[in-house]
Amino acid sequence: MKAFKNLSFVIGFSFIALILGGSLVYGWVYGDAIPVVPLKSGAEGAMKPPYGPMDHLPFGTNALGQSMFLVMLVGAKFTLGIAFLVAFLRFVLSAFIGTVMTLYVPKFTAWIRPFLQTFYYYPITLLAFMMLYWVLFEDGLMGGEFSYSFSARVLIELAVLTLAAVPISTLIVSNEVKDIMKQEFMESVQVLGGNRRHILRKHLLPFLKPRFVVLFLREAIQVLILLSHLGILGIFFGGGALMEDLFGNPAMASLSNEWSGLIGKDFKYLFTTYTWIPFIPILFLTLAIIALKLMVEGYQETHGGVGVKRKEAPATEDSRLDGKEDFERVDRKIG
Repeated sequence: MKAFKNLSFVIGFSFIALILGGSLVYGWVYGDAIPVVPLKSGAEGAMKPPYGPMDHLPFGTNALGQSMFLVMLVGAKFTLGIAFLVAFLRFVLSAFIGTVMTLYVPKFTAWIRPFLQTFYYYPITLLAFMMLYWVLFEDGLMGGEFSYSFSARVLIELAVLTLAAVPISTLIVSNEVKDIMKQEFMESVQVLGGNRRHILRKHLLPFLKPRFVVLFLREAIQVLILLSHLGILGIFFGGGALMEDLFGNPAMASLSNEWSGLIGKDFKYLFTTYTWIPFIPILFLTLAIIALKLMVEGYQETHGGVGVKRKEAPATEDSRLDGKEDFERVDRKIG
């Protein structure tokens, strides 16, 4: 694979592979058990957790006396696993819908395009929060237990995180297919009698494959950012459990040590003397996003700068009419 010859891609891939592989191996060998750090003695006698990074290397402990490094390691497979799974689901749905719509029903695609463009300006975080607030937060507080099982809550959140971004991703894929269909060689293929299936298999897919890789990696980045936003808003993946915080106050806590849940649970300590507790998951999540970004940049460099258009100008009446004429021209040549 040409991308592995690029330094940026290798650095990003190595970080993701190392942290994800380490998390999976630790879970397989130790069953995700996180032991409590023994009590330590300081200059003034016995110390109580949480221990700072200088008292317990490398990242200190949380309020329960658990090593923050092991907490991050255990949560890595859940955080990255969710990001890659949701990104894959988004990619499959948007790639299929966007390609089929543009190739087989171009008139309908031109008609629905202005509606899809409105999702560029609607905050996905707000949409996901409104749809998940009761299922993953309020429901657990009202009766002390969730009405839905953990598996059901996970499936509901996966569906929301996936479908919330499908309109935008579908429009991105549709734009890519539309641009390829306007290439000069495509007119020759259509004149020679190539049907839609032949065009899709022999001419579109070779051009779309590298763009799909970029789309998948960018979707993974967007999922991580969305998870962090929801975590700060108190929406943890699969819900949480009511526990006491550092000062004995009841608070919702993540059950899986997923990084965004840790950020949301401990964000209130960011400007206290326990700064490292929320800062460490913020750091790891930031590094994961940077690593994925490096993979995107490296992949684009090794594939001739191929990219995926993220945004387009709002459609005017003239542009919508021009788009319909283009689709009608393509439809007549293909059909």
